[in-house]
Amino acid sequence: MVKKKWFKVEQVAAELNKDRNFINAEHERDARVQEEGLRYLSEEKPIRDELKSIGVIVEDLWDFVNGDLPTPEAARIIKSHMAKDYSDKVTDALIRSVMDKKYSGYITKELIDILSRKPFVSHGYRPYLRHTIADALRITGSDISIDMINKLIIDDENKDIVSTLLKIRKKKQ
Repeated sequence: MVKKKWFKVEQVAAELNKDRNFINAEHERDARVQEEGLRYLSEEKPIRDELKSIGVIVEDLWDFVNGDLPTPEAARIIKSHMAKDYSDKVTDALIRSVMDKKYSGYITKELIDILSRKPFVSHGYRPYLRHTIADALRITGSDISIDMINKLIIDDENKDIVSTLLKIRKKKQ
């Protein structure tokens, strides 16, 4: 029987920190993450500036995701920016910031517009964003018609969210 040799985290970390390839890869990853963060903050700056003009100051849109929009005017600004062509991360933050039952029926048209962009992937959206939109429709789409749900269900682009769309349809019937 072969006996396993266990290592402490400190030992593994010390070994990795001696490896030039590992160190270089870590520096490259850190630089990419920092660059992506700066690009994201730059892209959402017009939204933050518009929110600031009504007295709502946030470091980034994700501040709203687990919080609450402070005013109906802030919700209107978020909704107006959903029609614009932002990256998946900014679009995701916009959607999640109004993904609350109190906004039921408020953003359905915008969600369907984003979901209907063809082809979805060519807009730079990652597959998870489609799930975010489906969940937002489930939570806030009280005004979506069964006909619209059926159109979304039969669209091949939406095959990965059909189960959520079926739940929405079932709730409506």
